[in-house]
Amino acid sequence: MQAAQEGQPEEEQTQAARQDQAEAASGTGFPASPLDILALVWIAGTVAFLGYEMVCWLRIRRLTFQAVRFEDDVYECDAIPSPFVMGIFRPVLYLPFGLSDEERTMILLHERCHIRRKDHIVKFVSMLLLAVYWFHPLVWAAFRFMSADMEMSCDDCVMERMGTGSKEEYSRCLLGLAVNRQPSAGILAFGESAVKARVKNILRFRKRSGFVRRTTAVCGIVLLAVLVTNGTGPGSGLSYGGYVRSGSLENPTEQLSAGIDYRMDRRSESAAFYCELWVDGELAGYRLIDVFEIGDGENRLPAEGTFVLERTLDLEDTARWAMDTRLSVAGFPAGVSRTIGSVSLSGSEPGGFMEDFCVEERAEKRALSHEDDIVLAAFHLARDYPDGTASVYGVSAEELSDRNSGAYWQNDLQRTNGGELIWRMAVSERTAEELEAAYAVPPAVKIMQEAATPYIGDNAADMDALNAVYVQELGAFELILQTESEPYGLTLAFQEECADPDAWNQKMQTKAVLLLALIDNAEQIRWTYPKETENGEIQTAIGMMDLETAQEITGTEDIKSCADDAQMLADLWMCAAGTKLFDRYTAGAL
Repeated sequence: MQAAQEGQPEEEQTQAARQDQAEAASGTGFPASPLDILALVWIAGTVAFLGYEMVCWLRIRRLTFQAVRFEDDVYECDAIPSPFVMGIFRPVLYLPFGLSDEERTMILLHERCHIRRKDHIVKFVSMLLLAVYWFHPLVWAAFRFMSADMEMSCDDCVMERMGTGSKEEYSRCLLGLAVNRQPSAGILAFGESAVKARVKNILRFRKRSGFVRRTTAVCGIVLLAVLVTNGTGPGSGLSYGGYVRSGSLENPTEQLSAGIDYRMDRRSESAAFYCELWVDGELAGYRLIDVFEIGDGENRLPAEGTFVLERTLDLEDTARWAMDTRLSVAGFPAGVSRTIGSVSLSGSEPGGFMEDFCVEERAEKRALSHEDDIVLAAFHLARDYPDGTASVYGVSAEELSDRNSGAYWQNDLQRTNGGELIWRMAVSERTAEELEAAYAVPPAVKIMQEAATPYIGDNAADMDALNAVYVQELGAFELILQTESEPYGLTLAFQEECADPDAWNQKMQTKAVLLLALIDNAEQIRWTYPKETENGEIQTAIGMMDLETAQEITGTEDIKSCADDAQMLADLWMCAAGTKLFDRYTAGAL
């Protein structure tokens, strides 16, 4: 009995020791399970990969911070060795300085081919897949082959456009801009992968014959028909063609009526009609005429019918003129025609009038994509000169559809009209309520509002704001930022002498007011331009608009708040530009 009693504590002591060892094995040290260890390694690899990509992205972002806009989505930078596309939702092209015109043309063709095919999005998704499967060699191999095929496909696109005679120049350009190492898995660099193979592919390139292209197209159509089980109908939201029904385009005093046949696809849910009045290149009036749901019914816009645009001029009073414009639709049940809306203008000293319609011949057929709009008709108003003469120019509706085309105003006033009354239409897959909310204010104002930036210093954001108020139409300029001390602002150093300094400065003042509203911490906008003196010497003239002056001339207590409200921003624009404009034109229905 005594031996048993003495052995009991030893057994308990042994069990306690085993428990301590088990607890130590499963305690706060490394997990004992191999799967747990592998999971930690995988997480560490993913974090390291994403961290490396983030460092690469920040490094490239720092290099391109001082990039200068070349055109819409193209920037030039002297700190980068090779062109590339950067961005996901709003891709931007960056080019190194010093490219020749031929090199720039070829590179832009290549990179814009990437953007059209959404390759920048594919690259970004591929980077995320690499972050997850960084350990898998087949994933890396697939990424490498995909990148090479992607680049060769765009090279072929350039060759198709430039012709086989440009093989040598394009190969030399590619070799000269080859990147020694890939900047980032999510960025499309011009010379980033398989440069040797690409050059060989370019030199072997042969333009495909018409038979091959047609055969490929037929096979693609058949394959698409087999794979797609839920057809979406035609790609265009609106198909249209037109003809002049009565009156004469050459004789402005006659009543003119132009018809435009149209047909909308089954995905079109709504359509909006609106009218803009532009005077001397600035928005002077806007009116949302009406928004319709598409379909059958008394209050719906027929999916197929005819738009009829009418213009009547009253020139009986030699001192004044009046113009009435009206849009109606034929195609309602029982052959009923319904007026959508009308806009009237009047003014003094009638110098001349002209019209342009989106389609002017019955045989013409065009299409409009969803979430886009077109100019149905443009009524041009002459520019009057101090010597009593006037001139009016025909500007196509297609040119006026692009607000950056330079068709609204140019530095040479003798090449632009005094005003444009424009009827526009938008077709959408959105509901009528959503479309009405989207067009409650002018689309150009929405673009301005999207370009608003909180501070001066972001060169790209400042250029977006400058482009949104159409500063580029005043001529080429150098942007100088004033951020070292208050008052913060920017200076635009224009390089071209303006034909009419008074009209030019009036426009620059309007744009300066808008820039003060869009750039939150901007307190003054300055501009310089060459000006010829009476002695024939060229001197630098200086203009300036500060916050206090802008608020005084527009009667606005807080200009900065206008950027937060689209309607207030629209009112500010028309107020800043309208002091002199409405002495000549009055828009009764606007």
